[in-house]
Amino acid sequence: MDPAQPNHKVVGEVSGTEVPKTDSAKHPVTTVVEDLDTELLEAIGERVAQERVMASAIPQSIAIRIEDILKKGLPKEEREKLLKAHAPPLNCTLIDPPKLNEEIKASISEPLSKRDERIVEKQKKISACLSSLGSAISDILDSNTGTKDSRKLSPSQISLIKKLSETSRLLADLQRDESSTRRSLILAAISASQKKTLKSELSDE
Repeated sequence: MDPAQPNHKVVGEVSGTEVPKTDSAKHPVTTVVEDLDTELLEAIGERVAQERVMASAIPQSIAIRIEDILKKGLPKEEREKLLKAHAPPLNCTLIDPPKLNEEIKASISEPLSKRDERIVEKQKKISACLSSLGSAISDILDSNTGTKDSRKLSPSQISLIKKLSETSRLLADLQRDESSTRRSLILAAISASQKKTLKSELSDE
């Protein structure tokens, strides 16, 4: 290395940064500037690009199967079987995709109708996921003779219920987003009188 060139070395935010300091033109000396303390870091604000913290690894056999589906999709037969196996629970049919009446269907263009159908197919999968998650939570509760008392559940069971419930909440929010998208697309293409009907149906069914 050319001695005339300063030696730059970047160190992480926690440990500090090495900055070249030259005491003569031919002999640069590197000194360390200690990192800022917590109060000063808060004063200058957070980094724009925050490091993403990954979750713990899952069993490789599960990861491989998930990746296969992401790359190739589920076979049609298996998809239909899963949708049929996880129908909505009796007391939570609202998780199903909202339905449009025949009048509104007939009044929208074919491309819009096909787009709405594609969203509905997504919503059917979300509905099946919500049903399966709800069933899994019920199974955990039933394994303790149907108790609803958290004191009779193990910490691992409570932790599992929490994870399943959090997943359900995110999926329910996604289902609502998809319904909102359908509503917006169709409202832009129908008459004022039909808009009232659509708003009522997509909210109630």
